[in-house]
Amino acid sequence: MDATTAKPVEPFVFATTPNLSFANVFHADAVLRFGEHETKSSVITQLVRRLADTGRMASKFTSEVIDKINNREHLASTAFGRGLAFPHLRTHHVQAFAGAIGILSRGLSFDSNDGDETKLAFLVLSPYNDREHHIELMSRLVSLLGNKADTVRLIQNDNPLSFHRTLCSLDTR
Repeated sequence: MDATTAKPVEPFVFATTPNLSFANVFHADAVLRFGEHETKSSVITQLVRRLADTGRMASKFTSEVIDKINNREHLASTAFGRGLAFPHLRTHHVQAFAGAIGILSRGLSFDSNDGDETKLAFLVLSPYNDREHHIELMSRLVSLLGNKADTVRLIQNDNPLSFHRTLCSLDTR
Protein backbone atom coordinates (compact mmCIF):
# COMPACT_ATOMS: atom_id res chain seq x y z
CA MET A 1 0.00 0.00 0.00
CA ASP A 2 1.38 3.39 -0.90
CA ALA A 3 1.14 6.61 1.08
CA THR A 4 -1.81 7.89 -0.93
CA THR A 5 -4.09 4.96 -0.04
CA ALA A 6 -3.10 4.48 3.61
CA LYS A 7 -5.76 5.20 6.20
CA PRO A 8 -4.90 7.92 8.69
CA VAL A 9 -3.91 6.56 12.06
CA GLU A 10 -6.44 7.34 14.76
CA PRO A 11 -4.79 8.98 17.76
CA PHE A 12 -4.84 6.79 20.86
CA VAL A 13 -7.12 8.28 23.47
CA PHE A 14 -6.28 7.49 27.07
CA ALA A 15 -9.26 6.81 29.27
CA THR A 16 -9.36 9.30 32.08
CA THR A 17 -9.14 7.84 35.53
CA PRO A 18 -11.67 9.42 37.86
CA ASN A 19 -10.46 11.01 41.06
CA LEU A 20 -11.64 8.42 43.57
CA SER A 21 -10.32 10.12 46.67
CA PHE A 22 -12.88 10.07 49.44
CA ALA A 23 -12.77 13.89 49.52
CA ASN A 24 -13.77 13.98 45.85
CA VAL A 25 -16.52 11.35 46.09
CA PHE A 26 -17.93 12.20 49.54
CA HIS A 27 -18.27 15.97 49.87
CA ALA A 28 -18.70 17.46 53.33
CA ASP A 29 -22.20 18.71 52.46
CA ALA A 30 -23.29 15.11 51.79
CA VAL A 31 -22.57 13.81 55.29
CA LEU A 32 -25.84 13.65 57.21
CA ARG A 33 -26.57 12.86 60.83
CA PHE A 34 -29.79 10.93 61.43
CA GLY A 35 -32.08 10.73 64.45
CA GLU A 36 -33.56 7.67 66.03
CA HIS A 37 -36.80 7.27 64.04
CA GLU A 38 -35.30 6.36 60.69
CA THR A 39 -35.63 3.26 58.55
CA LYS A 40 -33.22 1.83 56.02
CA SER A 41 -35.44 3.14 53.24
CA SER A 42 -35.73 6.65 54.73
CA VAL A 43 -31.95 6.88 55.13
CA ILE A 44 -31.37 5.81 51.52
CA THR A 45 -34.02 8.27 50.34
CA GLN A 46 -32.48 11.21 52.20
CA LEU A 47 -28.94 10.36 51.06
CA VAL A 48 -29.97 10.17 47.40
CA ARG A 49 -31.96 13.41 47.73
CA ARG A 50 -28.92 15.13 49.18
CA LEU A 51 -26.91 14.13 46.10
CA ALA A 52 -29.65 15.61 43.92
CA ASP A 53 -29.98 18.75 46.05
CA THR A 54 -26.23 19.39 45.81
CA GLY A 55 -26.18 18.91 42.02
CA ARG A 56 -24.30 15.62 41.94
CA MET A 57 -27.16 13.97 40.07
CA ALA A 58 -30.19 15.30 38.23
CA SER A 59 -33.21 15.71 40.49
CA LYS A 60 -35.55 14.19 37.92
CA PHE A 61 -33.92 10.77 38.46
CA THR A 62 -34.14 10.79 42.26
CA SER A 63 -37.17 8.49 42.56
CA GLU A 64 -35.79 5.99 40.06
CA VAL A 65 -32.41 5.82 41.81
CA ILE A 66 -34.05 5.43 45.23
CA ASP A 67 -36.26 2.61 43.90
CA LYS A 68 -33.30 0.78 42.36
CA ILE A 69 -31.22 0.98 45.53
CA ASN A 70 -34.14 -0.14 47.70
CA ASN A 71 -34.86 -3.03 45.32
CA ARG A 72 -31.19 -4.03 45.55
CA GLU A 73 -31.46 -3.94 49.35
CA HIS A 74 -34.52 -6.21 49.24
CA LEU A 75 -32.54 -8.79 47.24
CA ALA A 76 -29.52 -8.71 49.55
CA SER A 77 -28.48 -6.25 52.19
CA THR A 78 -25.38 -4.18 51.60
CA ALA A 79 -24.71 -4.11 55.34
CA PHE A 80 -21.14 -5.25 55.78
CA GLY A 81 -21.42 -5.88 59.50
CA ARG A 82 -19.53 -4.20 62.34
CA GLY A 83 -21.88 -1.22 62.03
CA LEU A 84 -21.24 -0.50 58.33
CA ALA A 85 -23.44 -0.53 55.24
CA PHE A 86 -22.54 0.28 51.64
CA PRO A 87 -25.67 0.82 49.52
CA HIS A 88 -24.47 1.40 45.97
CA LEU A 89 -25.63 1.60 42.39
CA ARG A 90 -24.05 1.86 38.98
CA THR A 91 -26.34 4.12 37.00
CA HIS A 92 -26.61 6.12 33.80
CA HIS A 93 -27.90 9.03 35.90
CA VAL A 94 -24.48 10.22 37.13
CA GLN A 95 -21.49 11.31 35.10
CA ALA A 96 -19.04 11.18 38.01
CA PHE A 97 -18.76 9.15 41.19
CA ALA A 98 -20.95 10.62 43.92
CA GLY A 99 -21.36 9.59 47.50
CA ALA A 100 -23.29 10.50 50.62
CA ILE A 101 -22.79 9.26 54.15
CA GLY A 102 -25.34 8.68 56.85
CA ILE A 103 -24.22 8.84 60.47
CA LEU A 104 -26.72 6.75 62.43
CA SER A 105 -25.71 7.48 66.02
CA ARG A 106 -28.43 5.33 67.56
CA GLY A 107 -27.91 2.49 65.11
CA LEU A 108 -30.35 1.08 62.61
CA SER A 109 -31.18 -2.39 61.40
CA PHE A 110 -29.75 -2.72 57.90
CA ASP A 111 -30.18 -6.52 57.91
CA SER A 112 -26.47 -7.27 58.31
CA ASN A 113 -25.29 -10.86 58.53
CA ASP A 114 -23.79 -10.31 61.98
CA GLY A 115 -27.05 -8.78 63.28
CA ASP A 116 -25.28 -5.61 64.44
CA GLU A 117 -27.04 -2.33 63.93
CA THR A 118 -25.61 -0.07 61.24
CA LYS A 119 -23.96 3.11 62.48
CA LEU A 120 -22.55 4.37 59.14
CA ALA A 121 -24.11 4.09 55.69
CA PHE A 122 -21.86 4.95 52.72
CA LEU A 123 -24.07 5.42 49.66
CA VAL A 124 -22.20 5.40 46.34
CA LEU A 125 -23.52 6.19 42.86
CA SER A 126 -21.15 5.29 40.02
CA PRO A 127 -21.29 5.88 36.28
CA TYR A 128 -22.86 2.76 34.77
CA ASN A 129 -20.09 2.10 32.27
CA ASP A 130 -17.29 2.33 34.85
CA ARG A 131 -17.54 -1.04 36.58
CA GLU A 132 -13.77 -1.28 37.16
CA HIS A 133 -13.53 1.97 39.11
CA HIS A 134 -16.79 1.21 40.94
CA ILE A 135 -15.24 -2.01 42.24
CA GLU A 136 -12.02 -0.19 43.08
CA LEU A 137 -13.83 2.47 45.12
CA MET A 138 -15.98 -0.05 46.97
CA SER A 139 -12.90 -2.17 47.73
CA ARG A 140 -11.03 0.84 49.08
CA LEU A 141 -13.93 1.72 51.36
CA VAL A 142 -14.25 -1.81 52.69
CA SER A 143 -10.48 -2.10 53.10
CA LEU A 144 -10.14 1.19 54.97
CA LEU A 145 -13.05 0.44 57.22
CA GLY A 146 -11.79 -3.09 57.78
CA ASN A 147 -9.40 -1.45 60.23
CA LYS A 148 -11.33 -1.67 63.48
CA ALA A 149 -9.62 1.34 65.10
CA ASP A 150 -10.44 3.56 62.12
CA THR A 151 -14.03 2.34 62.06
CA VAL A 152 -14.47 3.05 65.77
CA ARG A 153 -12.95 6.50 65.29
CA LEU A 154 -15.50 7.29 62.60
CA ILE A 155 -18.48 5.72 64.40
CA GLN A 156 -17.76 7.76 67.53
CA ASN A 157 -17.66 10.99 65.52
CA ASP A 158 -21.22 12.19 64.99
CA ASN A 159 -20.37 15.73 63.83
CA PRO A 160 -20.67 15.71 60.01
CA LEU A 161 -17.82 18.18 59.32
CA SER A 162 -15.44 16.56 61.75
CA PHE A 163 -16.44 13.13 60.43
CA HIS A 164 -15.63 14.25 56.88
CA ARG A 165 -12.22 15.60 57.90
CA THR A 166 -11.43 12.33 59.68
CA LEU A 167 -12.51 10.20 56.72
CA CYS A 168 -10.41 12.25 54.31
CA SER A 169 -7.37 12.07 56.61
CA LEU A 170 -7.68 8.26 56.74
CA ASP A 171 -7.73 8.16 52.94
CA THR A 172 -4.40 9.97 52.63
CA ARG A 173 -2.42 7.49 54.72
